[in-house]
Amino acid sequence: MNRNRTAEKKGLARLLRHREFMILWSGQIASQLGDGLYLIGMLWLVKEMTGSNTMTGLAGTAMTAPGLLGLLAGVFVDRWDLRRTMIAADAIRALLLLVVPALYWAGALVPWHVLAVTFALFAVSQFFWPAKQAMVPGLVAKEDLMAANSLDFLSMQGTRVLGGAASGFIIAAVGAVHLFTLDSLTFLISAAILRMRPVLRTGSGLTGVAPGNVRAGPTQPGRRAIWEEFTAGLRYLVRTPFTAAIVPVSIVVNFAAGPIFVLMPGLAKDVLGLGPEGFGLLQSAMALGMVLGSVMAGILGTRLNKGWLLIWGLLFMGLSLAMVGAVPKMTVSLAGLLVMGASNGVMNVTVISMFQERIPGQLLGRVFGAFGAVTFSIAQPLGAGLGGLAADLLSTNVIYVAAGLVIASCGVITAAMKPLREASGLFSAEHPAT
Repeated sequence: MNRNRTAEKKGLARLLRHREFMILWSGQIASQLGDGLYLIGMLWLVKEMTGSNTMTGLAGTAMTAPGLLGLLAGVFVDRWDLRRTMIAADAIRALLLLVVPALYWAGALVPWHVLAVTFALFAVSQFFWPAKQAMVPGLVAKEDLMAANSLDFLSMQGTRVLGGAASGFIIAAVGAVHLFTLDSLTFLISAAILRMRPVLRTGSGLTGVAPGNVRAGPTQPGRRAIWEEFTAGLRYLVRTPFTAAIVPVSIVVNFAAGPIFVLMPGLAKDVLGLGPEGFGLLQSAMALGMVLGSVMAGILGTRLNKGWLLIWGLLFMGLSLAMVGAVPKMTVSLAGLLVMGASNGVMNVTVISMFQERIPGQLLGRVFGAFGAVTFSIAQPLGAGLGGLAADLLSTNVIYVAAGLVIASCGVITAAMKPLREASGLFSAEHPAT
């Protein structure tokens, strides 16, 4: 364990001296900070324009539903020049974001414009994200990949903490629509930095990676091959005891968690009587919790059974969320969202680690793709949309309490499921049940 930590620290030191990686990373810090501003600004703008939780719920659906495109986007990205794909995605997203302020100044902006831009923005992002992940192994040495991923995750969550806090005060000062312009600027900065041409390290050992022309994978994936790869991941999910147990739990948890973020403007404005500054602080508390949870997972994962780590994560996440809905006070909401974010961070790292340790390497990509499609890209958009509608029919408090109790119940159910309860996280070459 100490050797792993020492290696990761040395890898981080090497990364900070690695010009090509730092070019990529610095550009992403700019766009990640812009994303943190945008998410707050978009939801608050929709809430201000409509006063409707249903509409903020649909905004959440517009953010998460494009994740289904990721199943196919990765296949096409494998055929394209990665750097050019990322630059094009940044440029397109920058232009899309300017549509909202342009319509605003023309006096023609309506809520559906914001939702349409959001859907298009996240659809284009489905091409950027896999290109970015595919580029990193060609830039850094294999032994530095863990440090590179850790640095990227911490910067992403850190910028969300800063972006969430700053966005509320920016909205109060100049209005939510101007956050779209700021985010557009960050994408242009990212594209300009990527134009500095990061050069691939040679001898990476990655199939299809050539110096100077960042490509990966097969060049002619047929429709039949794409479908067969996707269904292979689904078959593994259904036939393997561990994955067959975790999929239904994950579907329910993601459905219940769908309304959490998108109803936060309603929690801040309607329940707590706060302005955009309060909304930004609530989001920052949750993001900070995720940072802490990710760090905690690395420590606890070496000492505790990963199955019970997942169980306790579900219980703490659910109960803290229910507390936010049951006790409508700012301090309670901040504390509850901090604990909820930390629990979510622990669970995310734990589940990913359990998959990586138990699933054969040649199937990981397909299994992760299928798992993400059925649990996140389908369940969460449905939860966000229906949760917003239910909040208007009932109340935001009721939805938070109900979602929390459902998630906590999943923790109890998981404790009764032997494949999950006894999942130590140690490598286990499980085979699909026949």
